[in-house]
Amino acid sequence: MKTNRLLSCALALPASAATAFPDIQSHWAKSYIEEMTDANMFKGYEDGTFKPENKLTTAEALALCARAVGLDENTSAEIADDYKEAVDDVLDGSQSWFYREFAICLAAGILTESNLKSLTQSGALIKPIVKEDLAVYLIRAMQLGPMSERLSSYPMSFDDTASISESAKPSVYLLSVYGIVQGDQNNDFGPDGQVTRAIMATMLSRAINYMEANGLEAVFPNYTTYTYEGGTVMACTQEE
Repeated sequence: MKTNRLLSCALALPASAATAFPDIQSHWAKSYIEEMTDANMFKGYEDGTFKPENKLTTAEALALCARAVGLDENTSAEIADDYKEAVDDVLDGSQSWFYREFAICLAAGILTESNLKSLTQSGALIKPIVKEDLAVYLIRAMQLGPMSERLSSYPMSFDDTASISESAKPSVYLLSVYGIVQGDQNNDFGPDGQVTRAIMATMLSRAINYMEANGLEAVFPNYTTYTYEGGTVMACTQEE
């Protein structure tokens, strides 16, 4: 199994090169948006814009987290085929155009079937995702979920740390430690803030770069042709 992060993201209709987007030229996230559109993680809209402030639904954010896992086309197709019945049963036709990504979410540990069922039945899949929920999914996509679950202390310097849900604090902490999230101008994390395409592009870019720099990738023993030794990442370092 070889990873390939240049996977297409059908969250919007195709547009020309990232540098042609007229609505990002003075945007703070311009470099991240260009990096992620050049990698085909995002695409622009039919009118040639990127719309950086458009909000992402939970389904769209999960699809991007799945693509951040970095699977090649063949492995993605195999996982999608194996999990298709389970995903279809849960989705019951809702958001079914993302069934491959949801299958990867299940296989990679980003979601459990129970999680997906709850999101579907509550209608959360089609609602805007908030930052603290994205933090949990992104950490799992980075294969750092086991580490976050084992943390007993996760001190953070955000001024609104007390507003972060207890269940999300370990994930937010790790993203903060590894430079994937930072405080805003008021040093707030904004756990309930809705995630825009610009914010997602920024967090996704930093997460993927961190994974590549530290050799983090999902291991799927049922879809490999080589011998591997499983284990849990207990610590990671960030190079300056």
